Amino acid sequence: MNNPFSLSYGIYPLDFIDILPDRMRIIDDFSSDSPSNYMYFITGPRGSGKSVFMYSIANELRAKDDWIVANIGPKNHILEAVAAEIYSQAELRHLFLKGEFSVSFKGFGTSLQGKEPISDVMTLLKRLLAYLEKKGKKVLVIIDEVDNSNAMKYFVQ
Repeated sequence: MNNPFSLSYGIYPLDFIDILPDRMRIIDDFSSDSPSNYMYFITGPRGSGKSVFMYSIANELRAKDDWIVANIGPKNHILEAVAAEIYSQAELRHLFLKGEFSVSFKGFGTSLQGKEPISDVMTLLKRLLAYLEKKGKKVLVIIDEVDNSNAMKYFVQ
């Protein structure tokens, strides 16, 4: 008898059972003008398809022009990782690069469109997200293997 679970991280098993109603409910909720939830926790035993399910949602949204997907790990500097991931999207660089660009905050920072330099990651994220919102873009942050660290608690707040 074949094991129905895939014990390899993030690998689609041979018999992937797509939970289409749940996946579509999450995608529809995130795509809504006023989502009922801004966060979903996907839980289950090891190898049961949590990562595959999460990445199937992320890949569907990533394929849409109005979505940016930031895939990060549970690091000590989650906000910095989110900001860097949003900026690193190649198709977005032209939105932010006007005039001068300088890096200054822990190897990351910028001044947008001639505004004063940004010295902290919260200000940077607020500006990035405000600019993306004006452009009709939405951001999905996916984190696999969430832990109970102070960094994760700060990020969720």
